[in-house]
Amino acid sequence: FFWRCFPDGKELYDKVTGKVICHGDRSLLKDGHKSFPSGHTSWSFAGLGFLALYLSGKIKAFNQRGHVAKLCIVFLPLLFASLIGISRVDDYWHHWQDV
Repeated sequence: FFWRCFPDGKELYDKVTGKVICHGDRSLLKDGHKSFPSGHTSWSFAGLGFLALYLSGKIKAFNQRGHVAKLCIVFLPLLFASLIGISRVDDYWHHWQDV
């Protein structure tokens, strides 16, 4: 990120606020932000993945009397988490490798 924001390697500071001023090319900066890992996808897989495990334990999806309907209920949160990840790639906010 440093080389995208400061292509010449020198930091510029605002004289009033003292904050760093990024003087890199806007399109390169936007493209650099796209390569960051997706927080939406990470949180959705963490939360909905836990929900899938919780539901599988509560409805006993993997016992001897397991039914397809139970498995559909368990995999539904994982499907929603996958759709969130796909939406992050589809709207060009992230590269597919980072999702």
